Amino acid sequence: MILETRREFKTATGTPKIIKELLQMIFAAELLKASQKPIWIVSPWLSNVEVFDNRSGYFAEINPDWPCASIRLIDVLLELIKQGSEVNIVVDSEEYRKEYNRHNDKFFSTIKLRSQREGQSSRVSLRKSDNLHTKGFLFDTGFLSGSMNMTYNGLEVLDEYIVYDRSKDAIAQARLAFEAYLSISDE
Repeated sequence: MILETRREFKTATGTPKIIKELLQMIFAAELLKASQKPIWIVSPWLSNVEVFDNRSGYFAEINPDWPCASIRLIDVLLELIKQGSEVNIVVDSEEYRKEYNRHNDKFFSTIKLRSQREGQSSRVSLRKSDNLHTKGFLFDTGFLSGSMNMTYNGLEVLDEYIVYDRSKDAIAQARLAFEAYLSISDE
């Protein structure tokens, strides 16, 4: 029996890898059968975090072109885009925190440049929302939500609580809520 909903509480000292392993499983499944509807990544803070540790080459079946190295979020998203997925990314505008304003900009500029080089920039939507606190990662097969930003601190350092829900209702509700971000102009 496949669990419809999975809840995890991660502490830096108790179970630091549990969310990272869940994300790895979600992205591996997605790379094997890409979503037909747009993928959503909504995270106030977003970094090009490691998704796969491919130093051993274990993930060659997913992408034989990947080097035996860390495979980061932008690499995974670009591979999904090449497979035909559309990706919508929403981060906090950070306007009220001028000193941090460059954090998300670095991610945005890198994925913009790389998707343009691949001729796939039309498949990436980048938006900034004022005072964003929502965190969620939405695919056709599931919705990951909770307290975690997609950053090194979120994955490795801070205590986090997440819920991975595979129910059709949760996926549909999240998709409706996230589509409201489409009214924000693209970066």
